Amino acid sequence: MTDQATTILKALGMSSERGTSDILHVVKLMKIHHLNDRSLDLVKILGISNHEKKIMEQRMRRAIKVGLVNLSNQLIDNPYDEGLSNHANNLFDYENVHAQMLHQQGKQLTGGRITLQKFMDGLIDEESFHD
Repeated sequence: MTDQATTILKALGMSSERGTSDILHVVKLMKIHHLNDRSLDLVKILGISNHEKKIMEQRMRRAIKVGLVNLSNQLIDNPYDEGLSNHANNLFDYENVHAQMLHQQGKQLTGGRITLQKFMDGLIDEESFHD
């Protein structure tokens, strides 16, 4: 069910990150319940507290940040790779990837920002595209 999501996370170098299993679990729930990230009530569905939800989301954000850094490095090395550019647009918005690239090259003080909802909804979109 989440084979494509797993493949994408591996391509982003996130597979060993602690929050990756949470990401895959939420992707699975989003698909089962046919909901986007904003509409998915993790507290209700998983029977967890708001505090536990925040901890889970923080693990996911940390893993996603690793993915952003890795994707940026890959794009610095391969700027014309269409697959990487698609991931940049679908998962992070290209301007955030570009900001991260500039940061990693020492041309900008701050890097790109991640949005949990954008990433999760983008991951579902990429999964649906490949189904």
